[in-house]
Amino acid sequence: MKTNKAVNFIFLFLLVTITVIMGVTHSGSNKINAIDRLGTASDFNEGWYALDKNNISYNVNIHELDFGDSDRLTIYHPYSATTDYINRTLVMRTNNISFVVYAGPDTEKKRVYEYSTSPASFPLQKAPGFAWHFINIPQHLSGGMIQIDVYSHFKDMSEGITSAYYGKSAVILKNLIEEQAVPFFLCIILILVGITYILMHLLFNNLLKIKTQLFYIGLFVLMTSLYSMSHLHIPALFVDNIDALNNFERMMMMVMPLALMIHIENVCDVRKRVLYNIAYAALVLNYIVEILLNIFANINFHRMLFASHIVIIYAGIMIMYTVHNDRKEYKENDDDVKFNKLLLSFSISLFFMSMIIDVMRMYLAPMEDATTFLRFGLMILAACAGIVSIREVSEYSKRTAVSDSIRKMAYTDELTSLSNRASFETKLDEADSEKNHFATIAILVFDVNSLKYVNDNFGHQEGDKLITAAASAIGETFGDGFASFRIGGDEFASVYTGNETSGYIDHQIELFKKRIEEMNIGLPTHLKLSVAVGAAYMSAAGTETITDVFRRADRIMYENKKEMKRLKV
Repeated sequence: MKTNKAVNFIFLFLLVTITVIMGVTHSGSNKINAIDRLGTASDFNEGWYALDKNNISYNVNIHELDFGDSDRLTIYHPYSATTDYINRTLVMRTNNISFVVYAGPDTEKKRVYEYSTSPASFPLQKAPGFAWHFINIPQHLSGGMIQIDVYSHFKDMSEGITSAYYGKSAVILKNLIEEQAVPFFLCIILILVGITYILMHLLFNNLLKIKTQLFYIGLFVLMTSLYSMSHLHIPALFVDNIDALNNFERMMMMVMPLALMIHIENVCDVRKRVLYNIAYAALVLNYIVEILLNIFANINFHRMLFASHIVIIYAGIMIMYTVHNDRKEYKENDDDVKFNKLLLSFSISLFFMSMIIDVMRMYLAPMEDATTFLRFGLMILAACAGIVSIREVSEYSKRTAVSDSIRKMAYTDELTSLSNRASFETKLDEADSEKNHFATIAILVFDVNSLKYVNDNFGHQEGDKLITAAASAIGETFGDGFASFRIGGDEFASVYTGNETSGYIDHQIELFKKRIEEMNIGLPTHLKLSVAVGAAYMSAAGTETITDVFRRADRIMYENKKEMKRLKV
């Protein structure tokens, strides 16, 4: 124990030393990394302008582009010349627009980038969703104007340029990753939590036979965190097909309430099940209709966003109503049940309030991340679901331990610790129902000789010693394949089910007799153990019941008992 404390102290000392040294080093004055040495990147969201019909310039808010009566808008932004001969990059995150980029002085302006979607190659994407663009501005074009011809698809507030930067691409990429590192890793953690819950459900339900409800809540956490992650910058920076990511986000949003609805039906008392059936039908119908419209009509997921939100809000209202009424129904129950129901009601209500806030933000500020509050609510919901499940598993374990203790007391002989008569009868029923699965089924019956004589002349305490000695010899000799029982005061039985022949069992009986001889060495006469044995085997033809076999073994044992008395063994 002292060694363990010393090792723990050394380990703690090393960790503290590393932390202190890293803190002191980080607080030093030389704070610059390799990417920072490349230079800086400037915010390019301001300074954009367009020209009216009279070629008079006016300022443009790129986050909310106004196309007027046209489906095209040309915007401009000047940029400075450089002398370091390193290409600059225009980085933009766009939402629902197609565009063409030109760069350079007016006399040398060249097309440097074009973005649009191709329905022929990807039929589910009729118009661009959100996407990141890294547009190289060649060095020889430095010092001039950036011109972007923007094409509208929806003419609403969702069209525009969310973010724009100009400078070294490595610096911009570093800043973008740092900007959303926290929500990105939070999504990673929630994904791992969802997977963990699913695995825990499979483990407890299949191995430990504990009825947990973690599968669908884990699936919901997993799907919702994937949906939230698809809104962030970082995945969009690295995926090969941005159209697939856009479609994944919308489809995941449409189906994720399904898992939570199934979870609520499993853990709560749903009175108005018809309303849940309507919700299921609406969710599936909305999903199928949107897919078909995307493929065969000129309507994409963006046009159907309102319908998806209506279905989600309806499902949320149904779920909150259910958990609230289910909680009130359990108000007279024990404190553990009330606490679990209260926690479930609180976490689900908080989650849907967070989701509704983000739905409203999606319409009021479509250029911003629309899952900020949802991630917060999901984190609370996942934590509360875990707490409830852990409490339920703990309570189940306690009940199981008590149940096992009671069951053991009911089926175990207190004196010998062997199984008792009730357990023996259960074993006979099992052997009878499974007799076709084993090559050999045998029953051995034992009876302790002279027990009444010892009890009458030396007391029951001495008689108990004979009984426990007989139980010990039986337990030691008849092991694998045998189940041994005390079925009466001085009677024992052992049931064999296996593939060994009768010769194996006869051999074990001989070992049993030798074991008794060994145990009797040096004991006083009245404590020397003498046990009569009878063995019977179920016939291969299967014409008799297991009870018939037991009766034959019992008769054989009594014949052996008479013979031992005659010989005074």
